[in-house]
Amino acid sequence: RRVVQKMRFLMEDMTPLQKPDDAQLAQWLGTHAERYRTGREVAMEHVFLSRAKRGDGVIEEARTLATQLRAGQAAAQSDPFPLPSGLSSWDEDRLRREFGSRPTEQILALQPGVWSDPIQSGLGVHIVKVQSVSAGRTLTLNEARLLVQRDLEAAQREEVNRASVQALMSQYRVVEQP
Repeated sequence: RRVVQKMRFLMEDMTPLQKPDDAQLAQWLGTHAERYRTGREVAMEHVFLSRAKRGDGVIEEARTLATQLRAGQAAAQSDPFPLPSGLSSWDEDRLRREFGSRPTEQILALQPGVWSDPIQSGLGVHIVKVQSVSAGRTLTLNEARLLVQRDLEAAQREEVNRASVQALMSQYRVVEQP
């Protein structure tokens, strides 16, 4: 294994690759577009109730608040939350990082324009009104240039390495012993 590893290092050093041009990058992006897609984008209003601040009655308090919000009554103030609690836009990845997977799925499934039932996360309880959900999109070449270039160069390097190993193996007879 060490000999194979050393040979791979030597092959990489001995076979320089040309930097891909824009046409090659664009072709790679088109062929592998799914790698360079953004998540869905959610525009929503958000009210947060802290479990630590409000104690065991936070769920019942949140249910009452959700009913008031749906009726258009003035709502109690949101507890301090490290992220925007008014109308803001969130991408799906950020929602997952901040709220967790299960609450994110609940938020993405909400009917737009209606305040939700309480949604629990590790941070506390959230009441959410989704304004809109937009589908993800494929990044443009300018937005994803560094990622596309890195991935294309890695694929080219892997192909060169595979061909070099095949050339070496064709010169030898490989026998596996039990």
